[in-house]
Amino acid sequence: MSLWGNIMLRLKDTGLILGLALLLCACEDPGTIGIDVDKTNLDFNVAYKQFNLPASLVQIDSIPTSNTERILAGRYEDQEFGSIESIGYSQLFLSGAVTIDPSAIYDSLILKLKIDYAHGTDIKSQQTLNVHRMEEDIIDNAIYYSFNTFDYSENPIGGASFYYELEDDETIEFDSTLRVPMSDDLGLELLEKLLDEDDTTFNSIGNWIDYFKGIVLVAGDEYQTVTGFDMNDERTEMILYYHYLNFDGTDVFSTLNFPARNAWSSSSFEYDRSGTAISSVVDFKTEYNATDEMIYMQSGTGLMVKIDFSEFISFSDTIQNMIINRGDLTLGEVNPYTTYIIPPNSLVHYITDSTNQRLRSEEGVFRAIQQDSPLVDPTDVRAPLEATFDEDTQAYSDPISGHLQALYNGSIPETSVLTYPNFLNLTTTFDQFLLNPQNITLEVYYSTASTASDSN
Repeated sequence: MSLWGNIMLRLKDTGLILGLALLLCACEDPGTIGIDVDKTNLDFNVAYKQFNLPASLVQIDSIPTSNTERILAGRYEDQEFGSIESIGYSQLFLSGAVTIDPSAIYDSLILKLKIDYAHGTDIKSQQTLNVHRMEEDIIDNAIYYSFNTFDYSENPIGGASFYYELEDDETIEFDSTLRVPMSDDLGLELLEKLLDEDDTTFNSIGNWIDYFKGIVLVAGDEYQTVTGFDMNDERTEMILYYHYLNFDGTDVFSTLNFPARNAWSSSSFEYDRSGTAISSVVDFKTEYNATDEMIYMQSGTGLMVKIDFSEFISFSDTIQNMIINRGDLTLGEVNPYTTYIIPPNSLVHYITDSTNQRLRSEEGVFRAIQQDSPLVDPTDVRAPLEATFDEDTQAYSDPISGHLQALYNGSIPETSVLTYPNFLNLTTTFDQFLLNPQNITLEVYYSTASTASDSN
């Protein structure tokens, strides 16, 4: 069934029966939108209306960051958004049963980290990363958020100064692995425990975690970006290198691996917006306007956009028996950005009210604008629309016809949405955009019964 047919069924109680399906185009002349026949022969009117939707800024809290595969570590200073800093935490597991030759001799201890993200402009500068030993227990099955921090040792147990590996002069090689030398004291201690037959550290994962709670990645003084590390990649692991004497007198070199894959991990985020146009955005779930009147969004720090559809409601209340042929919500084009300070790849429009909290269904699922399809009920929660960023238009633009029709019918009473980056962007990046509020628009193509038709 077409979208038109679906809407016809939804509006059958209005008594308006229109037998013509409209093929819409982007023409702004209401008399020619998708119509190739003489309008005087029709018994309904076709019209177009564009709205500039008011928007504000809302700071949210409670961004879950535990077990999202990527952790973030580093810092970055931004002229518009202020400074951000992230610390990454991760446990390390044992790789199977632990056996070692009793003549083993320690060689080195290395931490390998798979790089998969960067946020910042100084990608050619030297970065310094310190590794600390985590000193706080993790509660099993607990959800940790961006504000949760964990105790760790004052002195690093490892560290490295490095440069991003570049594919060309401007492109980071995200398939690269950072190799971080770890403390020889820790490596020797691990080997000593391995060789002690009475030591139970390696008898179970629980014993191991009790002894070595995890690693903490902290930016050193020379760190001008935020780096993402893939903790679920098989190359992310701590490796104990050792050798022992073979029966024929030759050296045999071996390793003991401590992978991060499937282990607990999390990140904590801090931001400081002092001196920026959004320095007043402090309280959670409160609407603000930037002093420069621009619209700001940033993943990770929880800076979201609230969009108000009240003007559409006020206008549509003046129209009887309105059928939405098509409605397009557009955010953009966004202000220019750089290669590693980019907009979120997609957005979700969550339905909210005056409390600026995302509303839930009776089943506890967050309510959002749904995908525009005849097969999707706009009042449902199972098919949220993800508005994707278009590189060509530099904007997010998607049809929301069903949502607008539901607003008009009253089946969705709330007139505002909180626009979030998708979950992975929100929790594992600092992707951001800056947007002129005049670039938040709603274009509506609609039909109504003509006067002639009504009089027959």
